[in-house]
Formats: sequence, structure tokens, C-alpha cells
Amino acid sequence: MNEVIIEIAQEIEKAGGRLYIVGGAIRDELMGLPVNDIDLVVAELSAESTLKVLSKFGKVSQPDGENSFPVMKLTSLGLDIALARRETRTGYGFKDVRFDTNSVSIIDDLKRRDLTCNAIAQDVLTGRIFDPCGGQMDIEEGILRAVDERFPESSERGLRLAGLVCRTGYGVDVFTIEQARQCAQHYDAIPL
Repeated sequence: MNEVIIEIAQEIEKAGGRLYIVGGAIRDELMGLPVNDIDLVVAELSAESTLKVLSKFGKVSQPDGENSFPVMKLTSLGLDIALARRETRTGYGFKDVRFDTNSVSIIDDLKRRDLTCNAIAQDVLTGRIFDPCGGQMDIEEGILRAVDERFPESSERGLRLAGLVCRTGYGVDVFTIEQARQCAQHYDAIPL
């Protein structure tokens, strides 16, 4: 792992939070696919405290606007670091969402994700894996499964599911197929 990411995780821990590798990087490693991109999430730390920690490592760009994703960009290092969040959907488009980042645990953040294989995190400092939705078992069984019935709340999820099926050859459980069909009803909400 990148030494700078470990240093950032140590500083986040000193401030009272935790840094995790999440989503696609963990999924791809478990699936035996190349890991092209590392997604990082800070949990249990305020946006203000996270900004203060990240600023020690260089210039930080912050989200702009009420519906902007809570992601801070550490531009000098080329890292995007998201705040753990809960989401409330206001529509079917990419930006039709409100975020809550106050006192959000990594488990809460993972439970809002689309597929169980994307709802896995690894603590940067301890290596501990968090898998509240059974994603590791689904990967072992070669199944793509929605985390829950909120899957169609974002129309992009159906397209991401199709792309993952093409990349992996994994099967899709019946419930998730039905959820993906519901996504198709709102593809017009996706900006081109």
C-alpha cells in the first residue's frame, strides 16, 4: 500500500477517525481482477476535521454545492477521499441525492451501496475487513446481488451492474434482475 495513504490514515486516527479502502478496489482484488483505482473513505470524523488533516498533505478541493458528493480531492497526491455517508434520494438522477456525513460509521456507509460485492471495506491501518452485506461470500459463489430494495433508487446502478456482468461473467440473482429492470424505467435521468 502507498506509504502516503498509511500516513494519512495515521493522522486521521489521531484526529479520532478511521480511513478505509472501499468498493471496487476490494472487490477487484477478491475477484482476481487488476486494481486500477483505490477509493478511500473517512469514517467517524467531521468534514471540518478531515479537511484539517488532509491539508497537512497538500491542497484540498472540497465539494461545492448542497448536492455535491462529499469527496475531498487531495490534488497534489491525486487522491479522492470521501466522507462516510448516508443518502436520501430525491429523484433518479446522479445528482438527485442528499447526504448526511455526521457520525457515520463504515458499516452505515457500506449498507447504502449498490451491490454486496461493492459493500466491503478494509481498514488501512489494521487490515480488518468489514463486510456487513455478505459480499465476500457472493464473490466466492460468483453472484452479483443488490444490497437491498433501494437498488433502483439510482438509475445508474442498472448500467453498472450490466458492466460488471460483462467484466466478470458472474451471475445475477433473481431479486437483483428485477431491481435492475426498475432502473431501466429511469435511464432518461442519466446525463449524457
